[in-house]
Amino acid sequence: MDVWRQVLSNVCHDHGTFESTFDLNRMTSAEMEHAAISPYHFATLLEKRAVVPLATRLLHLRHRSLVDIHLVPGGRFLLTLGRDMTIDLWDLGYNPGSLIRYLPIATLTPQPGYLDRGIASIQPNEKETSSFYLFLRDIDSNRNYSVSIIAVYPLSPTSAFRAFRKKDLTTLAAESLSISVNLCVFPYDLGYVIWDYVSDLSTVWVESETPVDSQLFITISRDCVITYDENNFYTWDVSDLQPSIARQAEGDPPVLSPAFRFRRAHMESESEVIVYVTRNGWPNGRAIDVNSMFITGSEDFLDVYVVEKFRGQSSGVSLVIPRLKATTMLPKETRNYDMPPGRFANNTFVQPYQLLYSGNIQVAVLDSTKPDSLSTMELCTEASDGVFSFCPMSGRLCVLDVNQANIRVIDFVVPTVA
Repeated sequence: MDVWRQVLSNVCHDHGTFESTFDLNRMTSAEMEHAAISPYHFATLLEKRAVVPLATRLLHLRHRSLVDIHLVPGGRFLLTLGRDMTIDLWDLGYNPGSLIRYLPIATLTPQPGYLDRGIASIQPNEKETSSFYLFLRDIDSNRNYSVSIIAVYPLSPTSAFRAFRKKDLTTLAAESLSISVNLCVFPYDLGYVIWDYVSDLSTVWVESETPVDSQLFITISRDCVITYDENNFYTWDVSDLQPSIARQAEGDPPVLSPAFRFRRAHMESESEVIVYVTRNGWPNGRAIDVNSMFITGSEDFLDVYVVEKFRGQSSGVSLVIPRLKATTMLPKETRNYDMPPGRFANNTFVQPYQLLYSGNIQVAVLDSTKPDSLSTMELCTEASDGVFSFCPMSGRLCVLDVNQANIRVIDFVVPTVA
């Protein structure tokens, strides 16, 4: 058992999976083995184009009307958001043989005075691995925007949602909020704010060249911020963080120019376009500072970029540059604006998306060891518009049925029978 415990711990680290998904003190050796080898089994199925549902269970909603669902990385826990802004946490079990509990294991009800609420991100808690962070984008009755950070404890004897931090935002900041492990970035006045939400440290700077309102699409790594508009990428070096935004705002924030400007592969020519960015943090846990992937999309193309770090031979200065890894044409009916974050299964990057008219869910698949190997395949049919969540590490897909009465919990990897 100690061997599989260590193997599963390594797999979680490599795939950016939350340790709070797996109760290593209670899991059997067989459960650990299944969880540890699931990403390798699923990657093999993708390579052979042999992905078929092997088990389907139903989560009965019992008159709950949902607008969003999110699988916690690892596939065991599911977060659902109702039209009444109630958030439920469900335990789906480690494998397809687990029974789904009749009721959620925890519920977060909205406070009075809220008009709207959305799930912005789920991030791991590196200091307390028994919990993870849930980010909520809220609008109150005065139409003020804010982000609330909730610490979720799924494995505690009394599973609970506990308030952690809250920050008021402008409309522009709320719409462009980008979140990663420990950090988030958002527009601020004429520049940007980087906020370490764990330590409550931040920094702010003003952009010298391009107006902020033309760069609404932002993503971050531990080393830099990347913004981009319809034509270009811009990379920015992360400066030292300070205890308070307000204290910095008393003086003039520094004016910075991009460290690097990079032309996008597919530039947009139409006046109204939809550009998608993986905002939910970097999709892979593997070598996060060196080799991170994110997606851009237009009506026709899906581009996968790898963010790489280069060091100049003469200057010795490091540059973080987005390099096009692969590209593929997407069907005209792709709902690219509803794509959830892509993630890894072994060395295979998997990006799910939904087709607009049929409702079918497909995945774009890229073997990171084989350049230009990007391909697409179908996972599921007849899903409710935009309400689905997929975890490649576990090979588990959750979709809201078109009648919205049930969530289908579909497993593409099942335990090996001894």
